[in-house]
Amino acid sequence: MRIRALGLERYGAFEDRRIEFGSGLTLVVGANEAGKSTTLEALSDLLWTFRGTRQSFHYGLGALSLTADLELPEAPPAGPAEAAGPAAGTARLEVRRRNAGLQTVADGAAFTSPWGAGGAEERRRWRRAFGLSHSELRDGGTRVFEGSGDLAELVFTARSGRAVRGLLDALGAEMDALYKAHRNSRTVKVRTALADYEQRAEQAASSMTRAAHVEDARRELALRHRDAEAAARAARTATAHRDRLEQRVRAAAHVRALMALRERQAALLAAGPTLTADQAAAFDTGTAEITAATAELDRLTAELHDREATRATLTVDERVLADSDAITRLDRVCLARLDDDRRARELADGAARQSDQARALLLGLVGPNDERDTAGLLDHLHVPRDVAAQVDALAATITDVSDELRRAEEALTAARRSHGAATDLAPGPDPAAVGQLKAVLAAVGSEGSASVLTREAVGAAAEAVRSRREALRRAGARDLDGAPPVLPSRAEVRAAGRRLDAAEAELARREEELVGATRDLRLVDSRLAEADQQDLPDQATLEQARTVRAQLWELLVAAADAGADAADAGGAGAAGGASPQRARELLPVLAAGIARADEVADQLIRHADLAARRGQLRREAAVARDRVAAALTATAAAADQAGETRAGWEGLWAAAALAVPDREDVDDVQQAAEEAHRAHADLLAAQERLAGLGDQARAQSVALAEALAQVGAPAPAADLDSLLGAAAAMLAEDDRTREQRAAALHLGRVVEEKERDREKRREELRGAEEEWRVLVRRAGLADVTDPRGWTERRAVLAEASALHDQAQRALRDSAQAAGRYDEFAAEVIGLAARQGLHPDRGAEALAALVDQLSSRFRASAQDQARAAEIDQAVTGLATRADEAARARDDAAARLDALGAQVVLAPGQTLADAAARHRDLAAVAVELASVDVLLRATAPADEPDDLVSELAGRTDADLEADLARARDDHERAAAADKDAWTSVGTVEKHLRDLEGGASAGELHARAQESLALVAETAERYLIARIQHETLGRELEAYERRHASPLLADAGRLLERLTGSRYVALRAVDRGDGARTLRVVRSDEQELGPGELSEGTADQVFLALRLAAIDQLQQERVDRGEPTLPVVLDDILMTFDDERALAALRVLAEFAPRWQIILLTHHKHLTDLARTVVDQLRDDPPSGESLVTITCLPGPNALAAARLPEQIRAAAGGPVSAGPAAWAPPVPAEGGGPGSGPAGRDAGRIRVWARRNGYDVGDRGRIPREIVEAFEAAHPA
Repeated sequence: MRIRALGLERYGAFEDRRIEFGSGLTLVVGANEAGKSTTLEALSDLLWTFRGTRQSFHYGLGALSLTADLELPEAPPAGPAEAAGPAAGTARLEVRRRNAGLQTVADGAAFTSPWGAGGAEERRRWRRAFGLSHSELRDGGTRVFEGSGDLAELVFTARSGRAVRGLLDALGAEMDALYKAHRNSRTVKVRTALADYEQRAEQAASSMTRAAHVEDARRELALRHRDAEAAARAARTATAHRDRLEQRVRAAAHVRALMALRERQAALLAAGPTLTADQAAAFDTGTAEITAATAELDRLTAELHDREATRATLTVDERVLADSDAITRLDRVCLARLDDDRRARELADGAARQSDQARALLLGLVGPNDERDTAGLLDHLHVPRDVAAQVDALAATITDVSDELRRAEEALTAARRSHGAATDLAPGPDPAAVGQLKAVLAAVGSEGSASVLTREAVGAAAEAVRSRREALRRAGARDLDGAPPVLPSRAEVRAAGRRLDAAEAELARREEELVGATRDLRLVDSRLAEADQQDLPDQATLEQARTVRAQLWELLVAAADAGADAADAGGAGAAGGASPQRARELLPVLAAGIARADEVADQLIRHADLAARRGQLRREAAVARDRVAAALTATAAAADQAGETRAGWEGLWAAAALAVPDREDVDDVQQAAEEAHRAHADLLAAQERLAGLGDQARAQSVALAEALAQVGAPAPAADLDSLLGAAAAMLAEDDRTREQRAAALHLGRVVEEKERDREKRREELRGAEEEWRVLVRRAGLADVTDPRGWTERRAVLAEASALHDQAQRALRDSAQAAGRYDEFAAEVIGLAARQGLHPDRGAEALAALVDQLSSRFRASAQDQARAAEIDQAVTGLATRADEAARARDDAAARLDALGAQVVLAPGQTLADAAARHRDLAAVAVELASVDVLLRATAPADEPDDLVSELAGRTDADLEADLARARDDHERAAAADKDAWTSVGTVEKHLRDLEGGASAGELHARAQESLALVAETAERYLIARIQHETLGRELEAYERRHASPLLADAGRLLERLTGSRYVALRAVDRGDGARTLRVVRSDEQELGPGELSEGTADQVFLALRLAAIDQLQQERVDRGEPTLPVVLDDILMTFDDERALAALRVLAEFAPRWQIILLTHHKHLTDLARTVVDQLRDDPPSGESLVTITCLPGPNALAAARLPEQIRAAAGGPVSAGPAAWAPPVPAEGGGPGSGPAGRDAGRIRVWARRNGYDVGDRGRIPREIVEAFEAAHPA
C-alpha cells in the first residue's frame, strides 16, 4: 500500500494543505514550524484513529478532517513478488478520515481499511515499529544496548523460539491470574475463592437467627403503608391548594388590566360616533393620497423650474462640432508628432558627434593634418579580409610561442634549483652497520623472542587484573584490588538459604494467621455492636429489677406494720421512724418497680432468641480475642527467629567481605567469585613468566644498544621501548637518505630535458617572426608593426567603422521624424485658420493650439448632449405634475363623499371619528391578549369568575394566603416523604430477612468454594513448573542460536558506514541480560560507550531497518499490505558521505515498501538527487525512486505589540524603544497553503482589521472577508 497524497483539510493549525508523496522514497523538506511533526501525526491518525490525538487544539475533534490518495493492490498479494512494489494490479482511491471513521471521498461510503482495524493501541504499535524520530533513534539505540525494548526482543530472540516465548507469556499471565504471592493482590482466583468460602461459612452460621423476625417485619410494614397513604392524601390536598393560590397571585395583575381596559372601552363608545373598519380604511387611504400627491406636485414644480434655468445657460459652437473628426485625430497624435520633432533634433546632434569621434580615431592612425572625411579615411586604411585573417592567426601563434618559451625557461630554472638542493646531502650511516641493526631488530621482534614473550606476559597480567576486578565487582566485593575472598561451600550456602526461606515462610504463615484472627475479631465485634444497639435486657437486668421490687415491698410492709403499732399505742409516735404517711408515699414507687420487673421479664420472654444470640456473640468475641493474642505471640516469635536466621545469612557473606546478595543472585555471586580466583591464578602465572624472562630481555636490550651505537645513535641507559623507537627512527632516516640520492639522479635528467625543450621553443619563435615580417609587407603596413601594434590598429578601425555606420543610420531616422512633424504642423495650422485662430509654427504653440481646439470641442459636445437631455426631462416633469394634480383632486372628492355618509355631532370631524375607531381597535386587541393570559394562568377558571373573586383583594392579602399554603404544603410533603421512607426501610429489612438462602445451601456453597481453592492452587503449581522449565530451555536455546536479524543488520551497517563497521554480535553482560558488540572491519569489537554519536545512530538505524523489513515480510506472508514507514530527521548526526549511503539504502528498500523521510536539512535534497543519478540506470517499474516535496514556510504572524511590550508583560526586562509602532504587514503572496485559497491568513487578518472587519486571531476566516480581500487584491 502507498499513500500518494495527504490532505490536511482541518487538522492542527493547518487548513486545506496537500502534501504529495512518491511511490518509493519521499524526502519531505520544510523549515521549523512548517508542519513536519504535524505530518507524522496526521499519517498516524489517518491510518488508525483520531482518539488520543494532540492536534484538536484548533478545530474540535468532531471537525478534524484528513484526506488521502491511496494506491492499493486490487487483489490480495500471492507472495513476496506480488507485494514487492507498486507494480501492475494496483488501484487508486481517495479516502477521508473523520472522527466517525474512514469513508470514500467519491460517495461518502464507509471504507474498511485493508491494513487492519484502527484504535489507539494499533496506532501506538505502528509508531513504535514503523515510525522513527531522531529522539526515538537515540533512545532506542540506548535501550537495545541495554537489552530492553521491543527491538531487543527481535534482536536477542531466535526466530524459531518466538512461538515458545508467546507460550511463556501466556503461562505467566495464567500464573498471575491464579495467584500472586506479593503486592497484596486480592483479585487472583485463589484469594477470591478463599474469600467466598469464608463469607459463605459465616452466612451459614448466622442464617438460623433470621426466621423469628419475618412476621414482626410484615406487621410493621402494613402499619407503615396505612400511615404513608394517609400522608400522601394530605400532601395532594395541600399541593392543590398551593397551586390554586399561586395561580391567583399570578392572575391578579392581569385581572386589574382587564378591568381598566373594559372601562376605557366604555368611555370611547360614549364619546361619539365612530367609523366602521371599511370607512376608517377609506379615510386613511384618502388622507395619505392627498398628502402624497401634494408633496409630489410641489417637488415636480420646483425641479421643472430648475431644469428650465439650467437649459438657458447652455451654448453650442457648430463650427467646432463640424471639425470634430479632425480635432480628435490631431489630439490623439499630438504627443507622437511632438516627440518626432524632439527625436529628429537629437538624432542629428548624435550623428554629428559619432562622425567626429570616428574621424578623431582615424586621424590617430594617419596623422592630424589629413583633410579627408571619415569615409575617405576608412577607404584609405582598409585591409582585405583574407589578409587580415592571416595576420590575426600569425599574431596569435607568435603570442602562444612566446608564452611557451617563457614557461620553458621558468621550468628549467626550477629544475636546476631542485637539482642543486638534492645534491647538497650529508652522507648517511655505514650500510654494514645499518644491516647489523636490522638483524638485531628482527631478532628482538621475532615470534618467541624474550621481548615479545615479555610483552605478552604484561598484557596477560593486565587482562587478568581487569577480569579479577570485574568478577569481584559482580560478586559484590568491597576490595576490588585485593586477593579474592574465600567463600563457604555451596552446600553450606544452600543450607543457610533453606533456613532463611523456612524462617520467612513461617513468619508469613504466622502473619496470615494474625490477619485472619484480627478479621474474625472485627467481624464478631461488629455483630455484637449490632445486637447491643437493639437495647435488649439481659438476665442481670431482670435480677436487678426483682431485687429493687423486693426491697420496696419490704419497706412498704415495714411502714404498714409501724402504722398498726402506732394506732394500737394511741398514736404514740413513730415505731422505727415509719408512719401511714410513709406507706402512702411508697405505694406508687412500689408499683413502678413491679411494672419495671414485669417489663424486663416480658422483654426477655419475647426476645429470648436474641438474648441467647448476644450471649453467644460475647463468648465468640472472647475466643477471638484469645486467638488474636496467641497469633501475636506466635508472630513475634517467628519474627525473632527470622531475624536471627537473616543475621546468620548476612554474617556468612560479611565473613567473606562481600555484599549480601539477593536469594536469586547467589549462584551468580558464587560463579563470579570462582572467576575471580581463576583470574587471580592467571595473574600469578603471568608474573612468574615475567620474572623468568627478565635476563633474556635485558640481553636483547644490550645487543640493540650496541647496534645503535655503531650507526651513530648511542643510547646506553635507555629501556627496550626507547631503543626500539630509536632503531625505527634510524632505519627511517636511512631510507630517506637513499631516496634523496635517487631523487638527485632523477632531477639531473629532468634539467637536461628542460634545456632541450627551451631550445626547441626558441627555434619556433624565430620562424614565426620571419613569417610575420613577410606578411606585414603584403598587408601594406609599416615594417615596424608587431603583433601588439596590429591588434591595436585592428581595434581602432573596427570602432571607427561602427561609429560611422551608427551616424549614417541616425541621419536617416532624423529625416523621417522631421517629415512626419512637418505634415502634422501644416494640418494643425490649416484647421486653426478655419476656426479663426492664427498660431506660431513652434512646437509648444502647436501643442497649445491642439489643446485649445480639443477643449472647445469637448465643451460644445457636452453642452449639446446636456441640452437634449434637459429638454426631454422638462417634457416628462410637466406630464407628471399634471398627473399628481389630478390624483390630489380625486382623493379630496372621495373624502367629501365619505363625510356625507357619517352623521357627526356638532364640533366633531371625520378625523375624530377615525381616531376613536383606531383607539377602540387597539383596546379590543389588548382585551383579547389579557384574556389569553388569564386563561393560560388559570386554565380551570373563567376570566369573569376571576374578576369577581379578585376584584377587592390586594397583592399583600394574596401573598399572605400563598405563604400559609406553602408552609402547609412543605409540612405535608415532609410527612409524606418520611412515611414512605419508613415504608422503604421496613421493606428492605423484610427483603433481607426473606431473601437469604438456607443454612444447608450456604454450607454446600462454602464447600464448593473450598474445593475451588484447592483446584486453583493445583493449576498454579502446574503452570509455575511449566513456566520455569520452558524458560530455562528457551534461554539456553537463544544463547546458542542468534537471531537472523543481526546478520541482516550487519550487512546494512556495512553499507551505512562505508565498510568501516561490518557486523553485530550478541554477548552476555554477566548479569543475566544480553548486549550488543559492534565489529569493525579490522575485527575489533566495540561496546556502546566506545562508539561516536553518529555511529551509534547508524547501528540502531540498521537494526530498525532490518526489523521493519522482517515485520513487512511477515505482513505479506499473512496476506496483508505493507505499511508506510515514516522517518523524522533521523540523519541529523550523519556526515554527507554516510547520509548519502543511508539515502541509497532507503531508496533500495523503497520498491518493497513506501518510505517517507521528514527533514529540515535542505542539503539532503542534493544528496537525494545524487542517489537518483546513481540508480538511474535501473529504475524499478519505470518510476522514479526518489521524490522531493518541499513544505511551505510557517504561517506568518501578525504581531500585536512591540517585542519590548510583550517581554514586559511576560516579566522580562524592557529596554527603551520607539513611542509608537504599527504591526508589520506581511509580504505579498504568502506561502501556498497558509490560508484560504493559498493566501496568507495573517495578511488577510491584518487587512480585515484595518478595514473595519471583526476577525479573530485563530480559526476559519469568514468567506465574505476572504472575498472582499480578493476583490481588493486581484491576482
